[in-house]
Amino acid sequence: MIQGGIMIHSFKIPLALVLMLTLPLTAPARLEETEKESEARYGKPVEDKYPTLEGATNRTYNYKGWRIRAGFLNGKTVRIVYSKLTSPEASSIISNDEGLAILEGEKGGGQWKARSTASSNPTATLENTLKYTSAWTNTAGSVAYFDMVRQHMTLETPDAEAFRKKLAEEKLKQQKAKIPKF
Repeated sequence: MIQGGIMIHSFKIPLALVLMLTLPLTAPARLEETEKESEARYGKPVEDKYPTLEGATNRTYNYKGWRIRAGFLNGKTVRIVYSKLTSPEASSIISNDEGLAILEGEKGGGQWKARSTASSNPTATLENTLKYTSAWTNTAGSVAYFDMVRQHMTLETPDAEAFRKKLAEEKLKQQKAKIPKF
C-alpha cells in the first residue's frame, strides 16, 4: 500500500512540473511575440500602407472588430497599435474597459502602473498631457498610451524607442552628409 502511494505521488510531481513549464508557452504576451505567434492569435495579416514602426517589419491584423498593427524587430513584436474597425453601430473611441482589457492582455509578466505626464519642464508637461491623455509603464519596461482622442492605444517595448532614436540619428547623419561644403 505504501509502495502504491509512493508510485502515485512520484507521478504527480513530474506532471505538475510539466504543466508549469508549458503554461507560459501556451499564453505568451502579445509584445515580444513572433510573427507566427501573432498570426496564430489574430489570423492572416491584411494589407496596410501605414507602418506602425518605420524601418521594421510591419503587419496588420483585423481581429474581432479591431485593427491591430504590429512592428517586429529581430523577429519579435516591439510595438503594437490597437484601434477599432469603424462601423456605423460601434464607436471608434476605446473605452476605459477596453483599454484595461488591452493592458491585461499585454502585461507580459509585468504589472502596469499609471504614468505621470508631469515634468520639471512646464512645456514638456503640457506637450505630454496633450499627446498622451492616459499613459502607463510596465514593470517589464514597456509603455502604453492612448492618442489624444482615444482612437488608438499604443504599446511598445524599450527596443522600439531605441530603434526609433537610432533611425532618427541615421537620418540626421544622412541629411548632414548631403549639405554641400561651401
